[in-house]
Amino acid sequence: MNKVKMKSPTSPAIPPLLIMSCSQRKRGDYMSGMHPAIELYDGPLFQVLRKAKREQYCPYGLRILILSAKFGLIKASDPIPCYDQRMTAMRAVELLPDVTADLKQELTHPTGNVLVSGHPTGNVLVSMGKTYLLALPTEILPPSTQYLKGGIGQRAARLKTWLKDNSRIVCIDKSIRLEMSGGGGS
Repeated sequence: MNKVKMKSPTSPAIPPLLIMSCSQRKRGDYMSGMHPAIELYDGPLFQVLRKAKREQYCPYGLRILILSAKFGLIKASDPIPCYDQRMTAMRAVELLPDVTADLKQELTHPTGNVLVSGHPTGNVLVSMGKTYLLALPTEILPPSTQYLKGGIGQRAARLKTWLKDNSRIVCIDKSIRLEMSGGGGS
């Protein structure tokens, strides 16, 4: 029986990036104090993310950015209080300059190289509604960026597939820290 030899990557893989909107639904046991955003929000996509972490098919080094109607673009690990603020078109326009600056910074590798230059196809995923998209400068995202569309059930299923597909990408750049507490699928 012939064994297939896996070819080593010639350049470091950039950890996948997920950009998603916040969730109106919050976890009941997190109503007071400060909590990591990923733990506070309780919409279906956040539940998919937590399940991926528990079942260890969350991609290593996955970077998650959340577009919050109150706080702008935040990392999944950022501690935030429980709040209730809806995204409006006016609020999206207010947030756009800061979100643009924050996203440009996130898209730049710590070595100064722009991340989009080495992205495998489908390594950036965006999940948010039309109003939230008004606050996201999509023109600076890589051309291969994917956008989740459809009903919430369809988007949850597609997110799960994307997480599993990207958990197979080997990240050999260990300098990039995990954004989900406790690590990913390693």
